[in-house]
Amino acid sequence: MDYEQMTTPQLQAECKRRGLPSGRVKAELVERLTAADTEDEAVPVAESPDVADSSDTPTVILSDGEQVPQPDVTVDAQPDLLPPAPEPFETHEPEPAAPASFRRTWLLGPGGLDEATHTQLRQQTREAAVAAGHTPRGDAYRVGTTADGEVYEINVRRRS
Repeated sequence: MDYEQMTTPQLQAECKRRGLPSGRVKAELVERLTAADTEDEAVPVAESPDVADSSDTPTVILSDGEQVPQPDVTVDAQPDLLPPAPEPFETHEPEPAAPASFRRTWLLGPGGLDEATHTQLRQQTREAAVAAGHTPRGDAYRVGTTADGEVYEINVRRRS
């Protein structure tokens, strides 16, 4: 093969295909491929044990371009190389977090909601949260209405 007529990328690709180092200087690539060709001619193909077994035995290409048979390492043959199995441990489900707010629906009679009733329901919502064992944070506020009442909520500190 005439390597002088090939381009540098073509020479690099040929070196990679053969498992040879592929530098960037064309003269080195030509020299490397020519040397590899003379080595291939020195060992007849029929006498080379590596070539005859290459389809059956995988090979490893070393950094200097030499091909050596890949060692056969099986995990079953060497059980002491396996890491020890992890010890079993007990798991538990975490308790659900306490709510960050306390809600109370207050039923209202006829007459609707005026400012005095609103203030009274805010205070009663706070007192109901304390009675339920929560620590209120701030004031209660109205969050909505239902068909028969008003819904008030107060933020509470979560218990840990």
